[in-house]
Amino acid sequence: MAVMRSIMYVPGNNPKMVEKAPSIPADIITLDLEDSVPPSEKEAARKLVAEKLKYAGSGGAQVYVRINNWETEMTNDDLEAVVWEGLDGVTLAKTGHPDDVKRLDWKLEELERRRGIPVGTVKISMLLETAKGIMNAYECCMASSRNVNAIFGAVDYCRDMRVKLTSEAVEQMWGRAKMAIAARAAGIVAIDAPFVAYQDIPAFERNVMEGKQMGYEGRMIIHPSQVEPSNRLYAPDPADVEWANGVVKVFEEEGLAKGKAAVSYLGKMVDTPVYLNAKDILAAQAEIDAKVVTRGMSVGHAPPLDGLKGRFGRCGATSGFARSGTFVCRDGPPPEAGVFPGRWGPPSGLRRIPGTSLHTVKAGSQRQSVSSVHDSLIRSRFPAGSERAAELLPYFSRSRIMPCTGDPLSEHKGVTPWGTVLCCRTLFSALRRYPNEEAPHVTYQKSP
Repeated sequence: MAVMRSIMYVPGNNPKMVEKAPSIPADIITLDLEDSVPPSEKEAARKLVAEKLKYAGSGGAQVYVRINNWETEMTNDDLEAVVWEGLDGVTLAKTGHPDDVKRLDWKLEELERRRGIPVGTVKISMLLETAKGIMNAYECCMASSRNVNAIFGAVDYCRDMRVKLTSEAVEQMWGRAKMAIAARAAGIVAIDAPFVAYQDIPAFERNVMEGKQMGYEGRMIIHPSQVEPSNRLYAPDPADVEWANGVVKVFEEEGLAKGKAAVSYLGKMVDTPVYLNAKDILAAQAEIDAKVVTRGMSVGHAPPLDGLKGRFGRCGATSGFARSGTFVCRDGPPPEAGVFPGRWGPPSGLRRIPGTSLHTVKAGSQRQSVSSVHDSLIRSRFPAGSERAAELLPYFSRSRIMPCTGDPLSEHKGVTPWGTVLCCRTLFSALRRYPNEEAPHVTYQKSP
């Protein structure tokens, strides 16, 4: 099972946005050579993308490149430029016929053999965004063993159908549903269309849930603000994970072990299809957990603090950890800050962010500076520790702090009184000075 909750698109001709790619907690980063790059910039974009393949994936995401469709006569040039080590897959724009996919498969194998890359390394993602593509969806999805997902392209689909694109998406229902069914029938992941009203997060979330009920398991993302809700909503609900654990345990112990094909759990019948559904939920959650550990979001584990009650958490920008009561941060201060010696040092390459008062995080319905949120919390429990915390604040930026997904925030044990997840680096700094104090707003989870 492949987890592809969020696929963030980054214009391949924009160096600043490409530089930010590793900090975006999407499952896949797609460097774009198609619609977001004007014709005059195509060649420069190819060079930049080729140079940044490994860098874009340094945050732990897989790296794909969206290439121009065959009709543009630019596809070969795109592939020649970007098929190198570090590329996980390519997304073929405006896929309309299975022969488009077969031709791409052949070209990828030719390049892999020529460049010493194991055959089959580069996967195929298809954008089905025309009437022709939707009508041939199943055949396209079955056209290559490299296929891993199909993406519904609502914007071009509506243009091709000569209908108005709306946030309600009524005009997309038939094509959207057909593509999801085709992808599932072919055994690949259905990825939902970009939601262009990127500032309307509530509408985005409603649209995600509608698509999820159609069988979509991830989203094409056009703005970083959509990544967190996408990751959260396409992940299994914690209640579903708890239910799945119970189902698997009961079915295996009371059913399979005793030769029964059906058992009862919480007053409902559990048979093989229900059991397999529960196993799918647990497999998806396990893969998400594995992504967090391997992505490089875990920036080090705190050493034991004498006298501190509870257990220590680990960093990781993931809604899964936040829901389980841990706190979340993206990065910590550089080694010269002196917070963690030895093997607990944070990753290299961080830069100092001047003017911390300009970097804000969401705090409930308000926006407060990183400095005010962190310093206030530290001051509330560790008065003398606030001075040390203030020394570290310049090393934290908005992009390195993730909002808590606890619901409701006021009852979540992993948040500050303002509804914002505390950066554990600052907390640990204070706890080192006052190891006998117990932090009232944080629940600790033991590191593996």
